[in-house]
Amino acid sequence: MPLNSKILKTVAIAAVSSVAILGAAQAGEHAEFGYKQSELQSTASLSSLYKRIENRAASVCGADDARALYAKQSAALCEETLVEDWIAGINDSRLNRMHAQNGASQFASAK
Repeated sequence: MPLNSKILKTVAIAAVSSVAILGAAQAGEHAEFGYKQSELQSTASLSSLYKRIENRAASVCGADDARALYAKQSAALCEETLVEDWIAGINDSRLNRMHAQNGASQFASAK
């Protein structure tokens, strides 16, 4: 394969990956999360709610679909931002504490 073909192929792959990353970030900017007040009542329901928040953020940001390292990093940042935003929006002290204890350390270890 000529050198020019290899360069073109690499550029095309990078361009497609960049579009996918931008798509994840834009999707994250417009994503919403719904919950019920009853999910804030017990430790078990809070834990379940927290897991649902994480799963929804991962789904919106395409964390499972990311293949390249930079795509994974972008998806992780998108996911972290969404989780932070949604938890701040819910504004429950026990959920905030759970996130500070569990979530923040999970995101720190993923970086």
